[in-house]
Amino acid sequence: AANAVFGPAAFSAITVIIPRGRIEVRGAIYTVNDSNYYRPPVGYFYEAWTIRTDTLGRFIDTVSLGRKATPFPGRLSFYDADTQITDPQFMFGTPTPVIFASQHRVSADTIAGTVIKGTPWREFAFTYVTLQNKLSPTGRMGANAVMVVGNPSSVSFR
Repeated sequence: AANAVFGPAAFSAITVIIPRGRIEVRGAIYTVNDSNYYRPPVGYFYEAWTIRTDTLGRFIDTVSLGRKATPFPGRLSFYDADTQITDPQFMFGTPTPVIFASQHRVSADTIAGTVIKGTPWREFAFTYVTLQNKLSPTGRMGANAVMVVGNPSSVSFR
């Protein structure tokens, strides 16, 4: 069919966006740099967490690394990305809105319980990015994990 008609009806492929990223821990600073997230459903937002475990891998504590935001230097929140293009420099609007660059960044100096045996982020073995309901209690990790990574031993000191 050399003379095939092209247009929306001619294509059946689905765009697959696969989130990806990396964590960095430098002293007290914990950073999650990630990309390729679809716009969250209406009423939801993305938040990152780190999980402290014991030597048997049992959860001891969860600590929020904050809501998804644009990278430095802007650091604009993606909290309202469910209903608007919060920053067109880091969020494509069409055909399907995608957050293509984002960051979570916190300092252990500002969060109680994150310095263990004199070392920031010691024993924090996992990083999660979750889809959080805007009506749920703050400071409580939701069950909808979008990304999960085991922190390397250079971070968890295990």
